[in-house]
Amino acid sequence: TTTTTTTTSSTTTTTLRPCASLPFRPAHTVGNFSHCLGSPHSSTCAVTCEKGYRAVGHLECNDGEFLEVPSPACAVARCAAPLGLGAPVLLPDDSALVGAGPRRTDLALLNCSGLVYLSVCEAICYPGFIFDPLSGSSHLVCAADGNFTGNATCVPLGQAESLRCHGEVPYFKGVEPPPVNCKGLFHGQSCSLSCKRGFSLSGPSALVCNRGTLELEASGTPECSPSSCETPPIV
Repeated sequence: TTTTTTTTSSTTTTTLRPCASLPFRPAHTVGNFSHCLGSPHSSTCAVTCEKGYRAVGHLECNDGEFLEVPSPACAVARCAAPLGLGAPVLLPDDSALVGAGPRRTDLALLNCSGLVYLSVCEAICYPGFIFDPLSGSSHLVCAADGNFTGNATCVPLGQAESLRCHGEVPYFKGVEPPPVNCKGLFHGQSCSLSCKRGFSLSGPSALVCNRGTLELEASGTPECSPSSCETPPIV
């Protein structure tokens, strides 16, 4: 691009440079930007954003240098509050949004960590209800497309009681006795196994309640072996 300035005494010609290189990578972008190199002055170049981010700007060539307009050009994806479940939504700033749709008699509240990508809304059931141990979920997650995914379903406590694990907690030689909270788990809930200090656990590391029976989370047998020390540094 060439600009010409004329005065009564002289004429000045200024050549505005194209952008031949990109000295920085805009935050949360992907690609090598080779398609942008050589862009003439005042031209723009589109950006591609990482998953969970959306393009709100572009790169603009300004006399040989790229600028983000606006900066940053990639903004984190946001989700609309999940108001269609008929339960109020509580946000981190302690503000509450009234849920749309018929009022639920099982789901009392959605406690959200935020409304941006990967934010989680934890569902809270009314007293006398519990999360559906077979098909329900206790939370919703803000996805990259700007929508919350997941399902929050509460069922009467008595309905889930038949799938609860009340039996003895299995014991494995050398493994620390499972904590007390392993008893009384509902279907789908789990508790962790551990070793005594100085020992490391190999194999399955948790017990899962499966329709009234506590089972190992994976095949194999949990074992505790003496922990090995790292090689000391050479001084």
